[in-house]
Amino acid sequence: MKLVPIGEFVDKFYSGDEEWEPKVVEEYYVLSHEGFRAVWKPIRYVLRHRAREIYEVVTEGGGRVEATGSHSVFILDPATLDVIEKPVASLKPGEFLITFVKNMPPARENDYAVIDVIDLLRDRDGIRVLNLPEELRAPSRKRRNSIPLEEYLRLESRSNAEGLRSRVMVRLRNSKYMLPARIQLDEDLAFVFGAYIADGCVKRGKRICFTFGAGEVEIANRTLKVMQRKFGLRPAVDARGSYTIYEFNHTLLAEVFEELLGRELREKRVPPHLWASPPSVIREFFKGLMADSRRTLKRRYVVYSTASRSLALQFLWLARVAGFYSELFVEKGSSERGGMTYNVAIYFNRKYKYPNASERIPVEFLTRLRELAKPRSMPLPLTYVWKKKRVSKKTAMRVIKWISEKGRIEGEAKTYLDKLFRLLNSDIVLIRVKEVRRKPYNGFVYDLSVPGTESFFGGNVPVLLHNTGHGGMCTIHAESIEKCVQRLTSPPMNVSPAYIPAMNIMLLVERVWLPEGKMGRRLRYLWEVEDYGKYRLLVKWDPRRDVHEVAGKSLLLEKVSERLGRSVEELEEEIERRMLVLRWMVEKGITDFRDVARHITQYYVRPRELLERARRELSALGVEVEAVKPVPRAPLLAVDRAGRSGAVGRPRLPEDEESVLSALRRFGGELDSETLREVSGLRGDAYWRAVRRLAERGLVMATLTYVDGRPRLGFKLSRDASLIGT
Repeated sequence: MKLVPIGEFVDKFYSGDEEWEPKVVEEYYVLSHEGFRAVWKPIRYVLRHRAREIYEVVTEGGGRVEATGSHSVFILDPATLDVIEKPVASLKPGEFLITFVKNMPPARENDYAVIDVIDLLRDRDGIRVLNLPEELRAPSRKRRNSIPLEEYLRLESRSNAEGLRSRVMVRLRNSKYMLPARIQLDEDLAFVFGAYIADGCVKRGKRICFTFGAGEVEIANRTLKVMQRKFGLRPAVDARGSYTIYEFNHTLLAEVFEELLGRELREKRVPPHLWASPPSVIREFFKGLMADSRRTLKRRYVVYSTASRSLALQFLWLARVAGFYSELFVEKGSSERGGMTYNVAIYFNRKYKYPNASERIPVEFLTRLRELAKPRSMPLPLTYVWKKKRVSKKTAMRVIKWISEKGRIEGEAKTYLDKLFRLLNSDIVLIRVKEVRRKPYNGFVYDLSVPGTESFFGGNVPVLLHNTGHGGMCTIHAESIEKCVQRLTSPPMNVSPAYIPAMNIMLLVERVWLPEGKMGRRLRYLWEVEDYGKYRLLVKWDPRRDVHEVAGKSLLLEKVSERLGRSVEELEEEIERRMLVLRWMVEKGITDFRDVARHITQYYVRPRELLERARRELSALGVEVEAVKPVPRAPLLAVDRAGRSGAVGRPRLPEDEESVLSALRRFGGELDSETLREVSGLRGDAYWRAVRRLAERGLVMATLTYVDGRPRLGFKLSRDASLIGT
């Protein structure tokens, strides 16, 4: 078991520039979730593809995760406490993402991981196996007590006896030092491993070396005792005043250390066996890691500092797996070499006045419970809670107790309370989003498919991620929307019901008898998907008149209105304009997909021009055209003699629109959209709102530009824009 960058893992299943082809993998597991628990689940397939833009999400605790805008992360829905996905592009600062800290039971003795020296060094020449059990001596014929490793493995494969390796020892030829073939990774050995990563190395000549400072006598003494008791080793000591060097001459053990832990700093790593060890063992590993006093800050947490980013992330994730909350802080190096210093704070002391993120929950969960249970007046000492964004779990339990005693806990309130109790005692931790920023990127992005939940923890600080989502359409054979969803959620597809709301719209197309007595295809029903089992019928077909009727009000349109900053009425007017263009294409017989795509692109680039053409040609064909509002255009702007711009009788342009115009002027009046957004300094929806308003004023026009030979949407200054001062 080990922590590995997702790109490094996925790339080994691909060759060259191969992308978009899912690769089935077997016998690999990833940390996922089941309800409010972090659990290991198998990976079904991996995927990679190129992207030109990604989002960086920065969270409290030093978290940074990079993903495409269509990739989703998981959040907790405050209304239901369900784990739901949300696209990265829609995230806002202040929202809470899901991370974890394992809530593990106490370890039993047989929970200790075991290091199999034979498996670890089976390719090493010159290893002999000693203390052969009777079951293996007879087949060896020569009745020897020591045989080469290759012969032992051959005999072992033919034997049916169990636990053979627990009874044998291994050593190098002509060496007096032996090792058990199976070494238990207990608290003492984990402590030595920690001390080695902090201040140890394997020197040339295969000697294990520890360097302890004058203030680390306690750690040094314990390390020496463990090496003596477990391996019978005494060190060569070289005292040098402020520090002391201890060297242990045991070639085979040195090779075990080198294989598990690395030889020097740039190679050092957490041993794979430690990830599956109980918390008591992992805690002792971190105690040994305190061997360098410069690495620690003794408060309720310990800070471990290293120049190795990989090692720091391993410390952080290992602490979470063991049940200890951890955070990451990165500092620019102060030495002449520069570089970065990675500081990992691990909270071992849970009895402290100020709670960390794993010991708090958002107050909005308590507010929701209060709304559902409707308790009577609140005790004065608890009233401060409603002014906070988060409170400690201890305080939350006091509030929950009051609500339970004074409110009506039934129905939805009871369900919510049960979920809240499970959350408070779960592995799930909520961390606040500090910043979301979009940035250019040119490379592969990666994804994993996990059966059931389609979720996995990733990032430098773990965040629960969902599979990448892309806008698209698909068809499936079913006689109704209920049957369609039933097929999706049943084998072999097994789509989780929690992900059905990821679909926006579902259509039912059937072959039907038309009023004139012949067969034809019609869209029978159109639904919006509100939730699993909850579908809103918007349009239905009337078989008697062969017309479609609006049967309900759209919720999706309201969401789009909110996102784009435009009224529902404006969106409905735009839909009518597009309907007119589609009707024109039908009447003109424009059905080839290339021609359809060309005219749709033309509408995005020059909507007024195409709309006028469609209206004019439909009238010439004798088709009755209902009046549609033209594409809106705001009044022209004027400039006063001082060079200040502004609409006649109106205030000057907002700052975001000025930023876009200024960027266009600096670069010759025309840019592709991606570059324009970067140069203007605007992000996401703010950029698109500014461009839309400028287009409505007639100050910018959409164009097609070419970047690296590929067509891109772009914008250029219109003639009217020249009226505004430079």
